[in-house]
Amino acid sequence: MTKIIKIHGCSGAGKTTVMRRLMLKHDFKPIPVNGKVEAYVNEGIAREPTYILGDYEATCGGMDRVGTAKEVIDLVERYELKGNVLFEGLLQSTYYGAMGRHSLNYGKDYIYAFLDTPIELCLARIVQRRMASGRNNKFNPELTRDKHKTIDAIRCKLIATTNHTVVDLRHEQDLAKQIEDLLNAG
Repeated sequence: MTKIIKIHGCSGAGKTTVMRRLMLKHDFKPIPVNGKVEAYVNEGIAREPTYILGDYEATCGGMDRVGTAKEVIDLVERYELKGNVLFEGLLQSTYYGAMGRHSLNYGKDYIYAFLDTPIELCLARIVQRRMASGRNNKFNPELTRDKHKTIDAIRCKLIATTNHTVVDLRHEQDLAKQIEDLLNAG
């Protein structure tokens, strides 16, 4: 039985970092399509092959570089036929919409995993990243605070109104291990 795990969190929560840790730990191989990486695959992390969707070549990886919700849905559908699917992105973390309606087709096998990283830690990580990249333009932390609130509201809505599995990933524990456990549960 394959699973789809969608990682949610605001900027600085650790979404991209945990995916990269999984890819390094389990030697995920890139899948190039038309000259760019579309996904990564590993055959041994779970009973089924596992695919991490998106491109992680740039600093901010994941699905945010995929153009539309329809394109994200198409990728999920294509890869869930082959095995487990993991994906994340800031944009996908902040709305339910078409992707949420699409997820209803999968019931409890579509897992919404929310990083519980405190907003102050997220903000500190963002500032650190901006300094490391030499970005000096003004940073408005209220935009990130608003996204953090939006993501929590989506979490609460999912718990109250869907039959999906909704889990909290504990930032102070090994996030990669928590995702491995989700893949191998049941």
